[in-house]
Amino acid sequence: MSPLINHTLNLTKAEQLVFPLEVDYLVHALVLGRSLHGRELEDVLVLYRRAYSQLSELERQLRAPDQLFMEEWVMIAFREGSLKLPPTDSQRLALLRFAALGLNAEDIATLVAAWKDQDAIAIGLNSYREASLAQLRSYLVFLEEFAPYLTEEVNHLARTLLLEDAHLRNEELVAEFITQYSPDFLDRFTAQGLTLLNYHTLWKVWFSVFSEHNLKEESLPDDYLKTPFREVIRNVPDRLWFLTAKKTGGVDFTFAIGQPGFYQLAAGNSARKYLTEIGMPRGAWRQLLSLPYETELLELAAPDLYLWALSLGANQELARQLPAFMPRRYQTAWEPVLQQLARLTTISWDLEEGQRLLGYVYHIVRDQPDFRVDVHRPELLIAASNAHYARIEQSMAAVVRERRAVVEADQEARARQAAVQAEQEAKRRREYEAWLRRTKWAPMNRVKPLRYSSRLRIQELTNGWELFLEGQAMGHCVGDYVNHCRLGRFSIWTLRVERDRKVRSLVTIRINVANRQIVEARARFNRDPLQEYKVLINEWARGNRIKPLSAWE
Repeated sequence: MSPLINHTLNLTKAEQLVFPLEVDYLVHALVLGRSLHGRELEDVLVLYRRAYSQLSELERQLRAPDQLFMEEWVMIAFREGSLKLPPTDSQRLALLRFAALGLNAEDIATLVAAWKDQDAIAIGLNSYREASLAQLRSYLVFLEEFAPYLTEEVNHLARTLLLEDAHLRNEELVAEFITQYSPDFLDRFTAQGLTLLNYHTLWKVWFSVFSEHNLKEESLPDDYLKTPFREVIRNVPDRLWFLTAKKTGGVDFTFAIGQPGFYQLAAGNSARKYLTEIGMPRGAWRQLLSLPYETELLELAAPDLYLWALSLGANQELARQLPAFMPRRYQTAWEPVLQQLARLTTISWDLEEGQRLLGYVYHIVRDQPDFRVDVHRPELLIAASNAHYARIEQSMAAVVRERRAVVEADQEARARQAAVQAEQEAKRRREYEAWLRRTKWAPMNRVKPLRYSSRLRIQELTNGWELFLEGQAMGHCVGDYVNHCRLGRFSIWTLRVERDRKVRSLVTIRINVANRQIVEARARFNRDPLQEYKVLINEWARGNRIKPLSAWE
């Protein structure tokens, strides 16, 4: 086992020795074609620790060193051939998951028996592996009490409802739903040739509706809760049951499952009256009842506007694009315009040409309520649209030119100001450099320069320009001592080396003239000088009766 796995599982030192043996045994005993990893290892560790914790201290001491807990688990799980080893690795590994969750050998055998040698896809193995212990136990109750009396297809549906959801469902409620009410749903769609048992998403939503109706959720309308569920199934049009169960939540469509319009219809209330209350055109309602079952209605931005546009003769392209140009629902001013636009069959509404036309029509309908489209001369509409956008572009071009002129004028003013500032700065720099060159002072009394070798020497800096250049070369602030040197307070010296006919500063030395003592000596960028340079500077200082730097002594 790799160190990474050890770290991930957080094994103790003792477990690091024995746990790999337990895993190797399981791989062999379950006849697996690969090693274990991830949650599979975690499941085995749960089984191992559970078995270990159930032993007393004496029992642990009496166990043989080579006695494996997983060997005992396999013997219990498969005792007397009560459990047949499933045919695939994924199914065999599911046994570990069941055991780790807490199912006993009999329960595991019951689940495996329900698979009937089907492959992992046919039995929905992922739903088993992702289910909680409570869900699995609920499904086991269903298998024992209800499954023997139901068809294989219905049992498969029950497994979907009980296992493929994060919420625990009561097995009795599931049995009631699939035995008493699923036939009503099947009858509704038989004529359409739909094999509903394959639409698991729909069944989950339908069962949720049944469950909340059965539990009498307080937030639901009273007349809806008082309506028998079999009547609820009949009252809601089959298109609503099918199309709005594909996707729920986050969609503003009043007749979607769980929305106010759905409960109005489910309670048997008049659709015509409710349409009048919400202001939905009846043509849109009729269009809804005739939609193809493959329509992804709730994937649309505004399903109600889509249906309304279809009812006025728009094709699907135009109906899909319309909501982006409709600020409010069902604008009556758009109805005659939309009917006329629907007759322009040569326009591709999802391309730029159609988008520009809809944008133009939006502005015209807003500003001219009596606007009409001449469907016999669509070129007039296109020409008017082009002229509309040409005016916008001309106006925008004028704005752009005006803004560009302002920006250019500002840039020119900034450039002139920068040039003046640069000239002033250059002038100040020239004046400062001239002052530095003019500013000189007398050498320090009774101090001689040192020429240590043909390469090294110590010399005094006696004017402002030399101090400025020293500061530039060494990257420190010695150039700020011009006035101090001019007034005789400090004397600045430099240790330099000559290489390849080029002279370079190594250490800058500052001496207090009054007490003839070195107060500072720094290398480049204020670093501490090398030891050999310190020795050399101290020798030079003592030879000139100058006190060395106290920190170096």
